[in-house]
Amino acid sequence: MEIFQLIKFARVLILITIISSISGQVLINEFLASNLNYYQDEYGEYDDLIEIFNPNENPIVLSGYYISDDSDLLDKWVFPQNDSLFIIPAEGYIVLWADGEPEQGINHLSFSLNKNGEMIIITEPDGQTIIDQINFSYQRTNISMGRDAQNNNT
Repeated sequence: MEIFQLIKFARVLILITIISSISGQVLINEFLASNLNYYQDEYGEYDDLIEIFNPNENPIVLSGYYISDDSDLLDKWVFPQNDSLFIIPAEGYIVLWADGEPEQGINHLSFSLNKNGEMIIITEPDGQTIIDQINFSYQRTNISMGRDAQNNNT
């Protein structure tokens, strides 16, 4: 009888661990793949953008994580180490400019988004474990796509 209780406890512990690791992740909350004249970056340019949201009660540090638009190259752009910009507060967000111009600043990605459709992927520091992914089709100009409160695409 004791062995069965131990197995049951181990299963519950594993389930709690899985739920904790899933709930401790960030989400691709919103993106704009054809920004003609809606949001401006710090240079006054209308670049594509991606909003990353932390739905958790604690801050999350993204340093060392990756973001990409290519499933064959998951480590396309790495969140820089030791930069406070990439500490997302509880229930907070950051905006990344997907403009293919990383020389413009630390939050400017090395790729832009294709308004005809593609994907956005966030990967753990191992460069392989996908945390979140959005696949999208053709996007209308100046219309962003986001998730609702239940994390459904809208």
